[in-house]
Parts: sequence; structure tokens; C-alpha cells
Amino acid sequence: MTHGEGVKITKKRVYKKFKSDFPYNKELTIYKMKLPYVAEMISYDDNKKLIVINNECCMNLAKVPFKDKPKYYKQAKDLYFKFKKDTGFYLYDYRPQNMIVNDKTGVVKLIDFEYYGKQKNIWKSNINFLKKIGVVRKDYSLGSKKIKSTKKYKKRFSKKTLMKSKKNTK
Repeated sequence: MTHGEGVKITKKRVYKKFKSDFPYNKELTIYKMKLPYVAEMISYDDNKKLIVINNECCMNLAKVPFKDKPKYYKQAKDLYFKFKKDTGFYLYDYRPQNMIVNDKTGVVKLIDFEYYGKQKNIWKSNINFLKKIGVVRKDYSLGSKKIKSTKKYKKRFSKKTLMKSKKNTK
């Protein structure tokens, strides 16, 4: 977890404590919407920046045996798009660790809402999962951060040009 928050998990509850207001308020905003596919918030405390979530039924999707995970992929894909439609936001940290599965019903619910926004933003760490569930095409690539080596680029950033610009700034 980031932002220095602490998470305590018991058999019946998940206690998530935040160090700062911003991630606490982002997460709380989503839980207060009471969306049917978001884990149930039992309580919250603004003074302690604490959110308590129901954990009576569930196991983390990341801990589901590997051979059983594919049966939850359709739900995971649907939830990605439902969340966008219902809230207007994309979830950036969309991965199995942020989903829980009801042991008895097999229903998947979302947890952990610190990272979301209006722009579609696919994190490198989540790309493989998004490919598996069909949110992005299997041949999708985040691309390379390298700048193409064009004549214009070479001229602009050649050693000679950089040396001239250093002399001009002195």
C-alpha cells in the first residue's frame, strides 16, 4: 500500500487507516456511493482517517488458486466498465489484489480506490491482468518512452548543438 496507510485484516473486517486526507477522501467518496459491486463499508472515522470494510465472506482474487482465476475474469472485465459508467472515473490500480470474491456466491467486488481519475491511464504493472480479462487487446503495448531518432531530433540534441546552447547561457 502507498501513502503510508496501514491495513489490518481480521476474519470479519478490513481496517484501512490513512496518513493524509487526500487518499482517504478519494477512497471514502467511492465507498459512500454504495455501488453494488464495491465491498461494503461498515464505518468510517474522519478524525482517525479510518475506513472499515466488511470481510466476512470473501477472499482476495490474488489468493484464488491459479487454475480457478479465469472463471472470474468476465466479472472483472464487466466491473471495469461498470465502474467507469457509474462514476465517470477509470480505476488506475485495477488488479486482482484490489478485488474480493465471495466464497459462497462467487461474486467479485472491488476494493481500494485511491487511484482513479477521468483520463484512461493504464499502469504498466496492471497491463497483463487487463489483457487477461479482455479490457485491452492482447497485442496492446504501452509503447516505448524512447524518442524517435529523426534528423530534426539529432540536430536539436547533438553534442555540438548542446555545447553551443551552454555557451549562450553563460
